Amino acid sequence: MRGKLDRRGLMKNLLWMLLLAAVITLYYLRLDGQLRPVDGLFLSGIFFLCVGLFRVVRRLGLFDSAIYGTQRLLGRTKQSFFEYTNEHPYTQRYQELLLLSAAFILASFALWAVL
Repeated sequence: MRGKLDRRGLMKNLLWMLLLAAVITLYYLRLDGQLRPVDGLFLSGIFFLCVGLFRVVRRLGLFDSAIYGTQRLLGRTKQSFFEYTNEHPYTQRYQELLLLSAAFILASFALWAVL
């Protein structure tokens, strides 16, 4: 199951990316009267690429010490760092976001080449 893509997550992320691309396109239409779907696709892809890369970094455990330190400072946990990280694993998927963001960026390049 680990290597397979989550269809539900893929569709959810696709809808969010399409919604953001549509909002950006409509914003540019209102801003200067030009329909720019290339910009909408590209900016949506870049935004979700950043979110996906943030999830990769989080999945690698690079933010665990900051999260644990904040929890410990606020007195919300008395566990050791090792116990805390084993009890609170990061489970959000990033594969679908990276795949879709790359597809949106490539689609914007292809659409730009056609136009």
